[in-house]
Amino acid sequence: MLPVYRVNWLRAKARRDRWAEELELTRSEMTWTGLFYQHRRKVWEARAEKERSENSKLGFYALKQAKNWGLLESHVSNTESSMM
Repeated sequence: MLPVYRVNWLRAKARRDRWAEELELTRSEMTWTGLFYQHRRKVWEARAEKERSENSKLGFYALKQAKNWGLLESHVSNTESSMM
């Protein structure tokens, strides 16, 4: 095999490997993002539960925040399932 073809083949293989790694990282980042949103939703739900027992206006704010984080979480899970 001529050295020129060997170099071109190695470059193409390296490019393919980089894209495979990038795809794997992107999928992992989507999973991590979904887990972060889930964590934040649970934190705000716990705050809402605490404030609900004290009958505070902050409880309503906490519920709103929990809902917002839940919407983000569901959006990521829908996007994740369509990517696979």
